Amino acid sequence: MVGLTKNARITHLDLSHNKITNHGSRLLARLIDKDSVISFICLADNLIHAEVWAVGFLIMISGRQGGRYLGRALKMNQSLQFLNLRLNRLTDSGGQSLLEGLHQQSTLTNLNIAANSLGSAFARSFAVVLQERQVKLRFVDVSSNDLNNEDVESITNAIKDNSTLCDLELRMNQHNPQSEAHQFIKRVTYQNELKTQLRAIC
Repeated sequence: MVGLTKNARITHLDLSHNKITNHGSRLLARLIDKDSVISFICLADNLIHAEVWAVGFLIMISGRQGGRYLGRALKMNQSLQFLNLRLNRLTDSGGQSLLEGLHQQSTLTNLNIAANSLGSAFARSFAVVLQERQVKLRFVDVSSNDLNNEDVESITNAIKDNSTLCDLELRMNQHNPQSEAHQFIKRVTYQNELKTQLRAIC
């Protein structure tokens, strides 16, 4: 990745299934600074969980550091539109650190963070991001995580005035997919998608 630090041509980068870990995510963060031209990055299944330490006979894993590196880079980035981080181990702490980089980010439209052991703390931070007008997320996949009914409810409250989110994938979480909150999210995102299509036609 060092050879890409002065990249001015490559816009799509797929490093999925390469076990780059947090060290790789730190190097990658240098590629998506404010001068980056990369618009598509796939980092699926890369063991991005950053910190590993032993407590007695237990191995503890934290994704905060890997998420922090990418979050910091996203704060400055002005080109990235698609980011796939599914099948990593961000956990709540790493997911929150990643989201910190989205507060002032206006180019990212597609975010896949499925299967990252994300729960309530992540959901609260995600709800805050969804309420910020400069955030332009359109398609977000948070499937196969640990979101419960209360988490989905907090997201529901956040998207009431959101006009950009067109799809939020929630399958395989710990919530009730038949709940009113889930159905509300489906209605809002569907309406946003229709409005987006109409604007494209006009």
